[in-house]
Amino acid sequence: MFYIPTNLYTTYKGSAGRLLSPNIWAHAKHCLLPPDGGDIGRIRGSDFEAFGKTTAVSSNLGRYNDGNQYLSYEDTGDAIAQTATDTSRAGIITITSAATDNNESWIQPGDTASVLGCISDTAGSDKKLGFEIRVKVGQLVEIAGFYGLSQEGLAGANTLVDDTGALADKDFIGFHVPAHASVAKVDFVYRKEGQTAQVIIDDLHTFVADEFVNLGFLYDPDAPASKRIKIFKNNVEQTTYVTATQIAAATFPDGEELNVLFGQKVGAAAAKTTSFDGWGFFQVG
Repeated sequence: MFYIPTNLYTTYKGSAGRLLSPNIWAHAKHCLLPPDGGDIGRIRGSDFEAFGKTTAVSSNLGRYNDGNQYLSYEDTGDAIAQTATDTSRAGIITITSAATDNNESWIQPGDTASVLGCISDTAGSDKKLGFEIRVKVGQLVEIAGFYGLSQEGLAGANTLVDDTGALADKDFIGFHVPAHASVAKVDFVYRKEGQTAQVIIDDLHTFVADEFVNLGFLYDPDAPASKRIKIFKNNVEQTTYVTATQIAAATFPDGEELNVLFGQKVGAAAAKTTSFDGWGFFQVG
């Protein structure tokens, strides 16, 4: 876990850190020390420095802990472990797939029914929310992934569709990498179960093998209606937003319970890796 006493010092928003981007996390101070003494909200996250297995993987399900409890789904031959050669000592975990077409592995905090928050435009439930993750891929060919928030219990099989890596028909919001024959590109997307996935930013980021990127978003119900959800890459606010009108539409997972989810799926019979240097989530109370 990490702690962010941002009320106690000045945040320099233009200066990005390794894991926490100030343009997102400056908003988290209201979770910790709200001036009115109200509900302090929730902050969760990890830099994976103390990540370890608590039980052996059985029937493709694993359990891990680093102060947070995690549930994993790991297809046969896949593995999730700390990166022993991490010279930065910052804490990195890597999903390594078997050389098996359509293998996938996923990690979520808690258990199958765990949720961390929701994005709602209903008065009284419209609470500021932020998410960020630091991620890299080891290979660019036929690797798919998702890093963000989803409905509960999606650390399981077929979270992404075979061969294409498309999102399953579930609730999602975050960063999606469809499978591709030669490149790995990240889109910012959302989907409401039963509706068509909406790509808000196509090709937000093109991965370079073994190069980390910070990806995050911020839902602010007090922001202008044209900028209700801001998307960030390496602490830089993007110029395309999710609007209040889009959140109110049937295609958005408005008011749905969400949990953090991240992982990969491979689109060819070759070993692939995705590494994570940490994640963070907050929602104002």
